[in-house]
Amino acid sequence: MKKALALVLALALALSLVACGGSTPASTASGSTSATATGGLYPGTADPEGITVNLASEPPEMNPLTTTDSTSMNVLRHIYQGMMYLDAQDNAVPGVAESYEVSEDGLTYTFKLKEGLTWSNGEPVTSADFVFGLRTFFTPETAGDYQSTWATLITGAEAAFKGEAPVEDIGIEAPDEYTVVYHLNHPAPYFLSVLAFPSFFPINEKGWNDCGGLDGYGTEADKMVTNGAYNITEWQHQDHITLTKNDSYWNAAEEAAIKTIKFVMIDDTNTALNGFMTGEYDMIGLSGQQKKDLEAEGAAKLYQYADGSVWYFEYNVTQPGLNNAKVRQALTMGIDIPSFMDNIVMNDSKAANAFTPDCVKGADGVTGSFNAAAGDLIDHSSDFEAAKALLEEGLAEEGMTVDDLEISILTDTGDTAAKNCAFFQEQWKTNLGLTNVTVDQQEFQSRLDKMSNHDFSVVYAGWSCDYNDPNSYLDLWVTGGGNNHTGWSNAEYDQYIADVAKEADPQAREELLLSAEKLLCQEQPIGPIYYRYRDYATSDKLDGVVRSAFQDMCFLFATIV
Repeated sequence: MKKALALVLALALALSLVACGGSTPASTASGSTSATATGGLYPGTADPEGITVNLASEPPEMNPLTTTDSTSMNVLRHIYQGMMYLDAQDNAVPGVAESYEVSEDGLTYTFKLKEGLTWSNGEPVTSADFVFGLRTFFTPETAGDYQSTWATLITGAEAAFKGEAPVEDIGIEAPDEYTVVYHLNHPAPYFLSVLAFPSFFPINEKGWNDCGGLDGYGTEADKMVTNGAYNITEWQHQDHITLTKNDSYWNAAEEAAIKTIKFVMIDDTNTALNGFMTGEYDMIGLSGQQKKDLEAEGAAKLYQYADGSVWYFEYNVTQPGLNNAKVRQALTMGIDIPSFMDNIVMNDSKAANAFTPDCVKGADGVTGSFNAAAGDLIDHSSDFEAAKALLEEGLAEEGMTVDDLEISILTDTGDTAAKNCAFFQEQWKTNLGLTNVTVDQQEFQSRLDKMSNHDFSVVYAGWSCDYNDPNSYLDLWVTGGGNNHTGWSNAEYDQYIADVAKEADPQAREELLLSAEKLLCQEQPIGPIYYRYRDYATSDKLDGVVRSAFQDMCFLFATIV
């Protein structure tokens, strides 16, 4: 994830896939407890075998091959399973795979599949499903935003999705019905975690065709064929999704103890909290103020964790004024970050000193913090006189004045998004003298569509990692990248990222990534604001939920107590 993020419910329940660790409070199987209920004031929903949790918004893309957002992935990880999946400690462990071997040079992965697994349409799960899924993913017609991201890994993939070679040439093969072999362009110590990502999920070809292929698959509850721990049994758009335990799941005796999961879509924090207090919901995200209020009450089970996301301004560099790096730098500098953290976010989230968050390990995937190596690259000194002077200097270079710069901040619906953007609007007016700033609130899918179409001035956006490596953040901004909505293009930056894909030496690879990070923070097609910590509450009946940077919401290991 994940992953574009939805800014709802205190940026409540929408994030990524694989996990980062090391921050305090630490990410654990059930978050980091800041208060635990003792009086039983929040017993939760009456269903003794099911739970209702707030997803916060409608999942915009439930086709695993085209999805890019964490909201959809929160559902998808329960109804599909890849070759690998993440356990309660965020380790990549065999899912459909029975066993695997990695070649000595790290370029070939051979998997033996579990036999006897079935799809929801009764078809057997075989190696052909992984081949069909990955070939369909890299087909030019699929046009997924993640194609360019994963193409650097798999041999032949880049030529395939660009239409320069047949998809049959990509580096996946099925020697027999229960063996799958992947061929990589370069060693990737994070590849097993990548195989837990939706882009690499198996897809049943018959189910794909029966559900309408690219245009129809994943659009309704009965328009997808799944192989996970749960089946999707109901989807009332903009209201709720219901999952029911799949008794045929290979590990049903050990996982998925909760029989039904109902995801509701409430984007107002007060409505969600009221529902939680009256027993309608078993888990909700909390705003900073709500967390403080419940903490003072001392009755709810409250948790907090660092979710691995960075929140930032994404600037449309094709717009007059925003095409100037000094203007973009000034807009980032023009926000009073301490005031934002104290009065709006109101939890332990941290001001961003670069783009890649501090939870990401060094480039070898084992030691150190990449963020610490990068140092402080973003100016959040609250020197607003300097920021205003820089803004005026940049605008003068474009033949503009402060009065000529018009900005519309694109964001999600919901009260939290409105509150955040109202703060930014006032900050830019007070600190920089900008009076032509408006806010454009859109439903999550509409917001993503406008971003893809470059129909915005500034987006307040969030991103979390797909795997524990700096490149999961930095490869976003290559020229023409599927998730690069800014219009920014820099040949030097592109070369750094291209060289990263070919560099096997961990230290040399980290140096390339550090160079890319520094260039990105200098040019600022994006303006990093903060690294998010998230607060949430669960009812007394719910235990063992996994919340982490890599599994925003996972109930496979949860129980009803």
